[in-house]
Amino acid sequence: MEKNKNYFYMVWMSGDCQDELHWFTVHATRKDAMDTARSNWQVQEGWKVKYLSAKSRENHWDYWGKKTLVVHQTDDYYHGA
Repeated sequence: MEKNKNYFYMVWMSGDCQDELHWFTVHATRKDAMDTARSNWQVQEGWKVKYLSAKSRENHWDYWGKKTLVVHQTDDYYHGA
């Protein structure tokens, strides 16, 4: 990873449908993102937390339907409304 990049961390969570990860929160540090994911009510119901680094070839969409919250390190994301 490049040292000059400004990474942030997205915690992907499901909404009304547990098979999809639609909602996210944005955090400045990995610790904050992991703490948020681990404290989510879904983890209390048996969901897992998966961390994806910026180098990972995986995508948060790979975890749809797997009862997994995803913490994704990234430097770029666009969410159009």
